[in-house]
Amino acid sequence: MSRVRTPLPAPESGQDHPGCTIPGFLLWLQFEESQKRVSDQEARVDRDLVPSFWSMIEPVLEPEGIELVDIEFKLEGGRWVLRLYIDTPQGVTLDDCELVSRQVGALLDIRDPIEHRYVLEVSSPGINRVLRRERDFRLFAGSPVRIRTRRKLTGRRNFQGILKGMEDSAIILEVDGARVEIDPENVEKANLDLSEDDLFRKDLRKRAVRAGD
Repeated sequence: MSRVRTPLPAPESGQDHPGCTIPGFLLWLQFEESQKRVSDQEARVDRDLVPSFWSMIEPVLEPEGIELVDIEFKLEGGRWVLRLYIDTPQGVTLDDCELVSRQVGALLDIRDPIEHRYVLEVSSPGINRVLRRERDFRLFAGSPVRIRTRRKLTGRRNFQGILKGMEDSAIILEVDGARVEIDPENVEKANLDLSEDDLFRKDLRKRAVRAGD
């Protein structure tokens, strides 16, 4: 698999790159087109493979008390990376990551769902943990979040505020003192927007323990 070449510096308006007979702006267009092809390929992989990863991996982790938070499968630096984000009520340790790596690695060797070489990585969700399920929006009520919607809502798609939970199957967000209701089906991406200190707040961990009971 060939890598996308780094483009030459952009020329000044109306000029070509030195020693190049192709107008400079064409190089940039070609580079952007290469990036688009990579993005399209990742989108197809996400649509086709990632759901099967969820159904395959999640049942393996649940008996261990480990939550599968998110899955990424993308090209990075010319190689495919399968990255699993995991969490537990007590936080994630190195032992947790090693356990998941061994179990999932063995499962993937048996099922062999990926046709080409890849790297398996296991990580904690970090301060920008993805919120995917209804229980996530209930669990982290009171926390700062960022949400991007698929369709415009009140003339915008990006929201940053305090998550208030869920009511009548709607996500409730407080943005600059105003109440915003978001249909979960309209959420393109949602993440916690925590500081490192917030991530390890005891009340967050207690809520996580209760959710796991």
